[in-house]
Amino acid sequence: MNYVVIILYLASAHIGSAPRAETPIFACSLGQKRVTVTATGDELVYRYGTRAKNEITIVGSAARRNVFFRTGRYANIENQIRFTRGAFSYIVFSVGGKPSVGARPVSGLTVLRGTKPVAEFTCRRWTELDSNRFDFGKLPADSEAYSAL
Repeated sequence: MNYVVIILYLASAHIGSAPRAETPIFACSLGQKRVTVTATGDELVYRYGTRAKNEITIVGSAARRNVFFRTGRYANIENQIRFTRGAFSYIVFSVGGKPSVGARPVSGLTVLRGTKPVAEFTCRRWTELDSNRFDFGKLPADSEAYSAL
């Protein structure tokens, strides 16, 4: 009888701690490295590294005030998400193209120290920042000073 109680306790503990599914928001190859953003509930997770190892992981949320959203329009819709850690910002972005004016779509990663760019990477293939899978309106609006657009 004691075994049944222990098994039921362990099973209920496992169910309660089961990880929630992550929804992909952005994924792009930068050559040897890659950058992804996934959503789990109200949190966004930024990951940078290789397929074998993440070098940087940042869990962001409006409550933590470490992730911001910015949108604009030039030739087409421009979206960016900025994650912060210390003095650095990691901005993933996507800009739609408009062939009639010669504007090609572009997406990538910009790394800032303060407001100064220290690295910029373009995705090998254009990747849209998927606003249909996460409500970016929940995030604080970003300042133009931190624009990668």
